[in-house]
Amino acid sequence: MEKNEMMGIIAHDLKNPLTTSLSVIGLLNSGKNNEDQSEYLSLLKKSLNRMNNLISKILEIKVMESSSFKINYTQVDLKQVTEQVISAFKIQSDHKNIQVVADLDEVVANLDRSLMIQIIDNLLSNAIKFSNHHTKVHVSLKNVNQTIRFEFADEGPGIKEEDIPALFQKFQKLHAQPTGGESSTGLGLSIVKKYVEAMEGKVWCESEFGKGARFIVEFQK
Repeated sequence: MEKNEMMGIIAHDLKNPLTTSLSVIGLLNSGKNNEDQSEYLSLLKKSLNRMNNLISKILEIKVMESSSFKINYTQVDLKQVTEQVISAFKIQSDHKNIQVVADLDEVVANLDRSLMIQIIDNLLSNAIKFSNHHTKVHVSLKNVNQTIRFEFADEGPGIKEEDIPALFQKFQKLHAQPTGGESSTGLGLSIVKKYVEAMEGKVWCESEFGKGARFIVEFQK
């Protein structure tokens, strides 16, 4: 096994328990702790966040440098997958008092479950990351005329017209910045595009600066 492949496997296997650990710390930090305990939890959270960001970068760079990857098509319950991802982001959305409003049809489609989780994860993460506090993120899943359509709409600062063509390119730093001090590698949307197009779908953004952004993904059923 090549070193790069081994690093990718290790990073991927570390990702889930690390995310769970961060979620638990968030819950502990919301309770009553003495001053020392709060300080230690804060230091632990910062360390885990640094590790989480590093693992994310390893995984993202590995994906983008890969010329090809295997797609494992299977019947995917898209409503269930979307609800799972939304649930995983509850702590992040609650922290910014953001309400995730879901309007999800029952849709089952022949897609890659793992890639769909990453697509939804990245788009929801972006929506929360770039949303202002005390706003809403709308997630929609519809199946109309054999077209499966996801929409992720936020009430954030929106995207400048000149930034839209570069949105799905690697390592892009745009005018819009995360609203809660979150970090961004500039790779998430490029990965979304790669995964969506690998499954013969399409993705694009509609936005008016100052009025939020809407990311749309479509697949033909």
